[in-house]
Amino acid sequence: MNVKADNAATAVALRQVLGKLKRRLREKAPADPFSWSQLAVLRHLHSKGQASVSQLAKWEGVRSQSMGATLAAMEAGGWLARSPDPQDGRKVLFQMSPQCEAWLAQHRARRDDWLASIITSRFSPQEQDVLAQAMELLERIADAE
Repeated sequence: MNVKADNAATAVALRQVLGKLKRRLREKAPADPFSWSQLAVLRHLHSKGQASVSQLAKWEGVRSQSMGATLAAMEAGGWLARSPDPQDGRKVLFQMSPQCEAWLAQHRARRDDWLASIITSRFSPQEQDVLAQAMELLERIADAE
């Protein structure tokens, strides 16, 4: 048995199934009112907390001017709030607005509910255990550099 060939096949299958799952999750959630760049901003703000224009631009690998335009549109839509930087009053920090946090919670809950119902209704208790154990492995793949 060729382990490298099996790993290559597993990698292809994993990529394909994750893509299919991502599409299904999008179908089950409310339509995103955000562009890809705006969703990236939300991911950063959700995981890292408030941030400046320059921090967000650096994390996304774009110019500060481009990020500023993205943030301005999101702020105008009520999705972001700004506050002065406590370390440097000349800088502004952005965070998700209460409206955005509520939308995000609802969006995630709907997807989570769908996933939980599929796991409960279509998998045996043993399969549910295997799936739960696989989460650690998938997390390690997601965190790999």
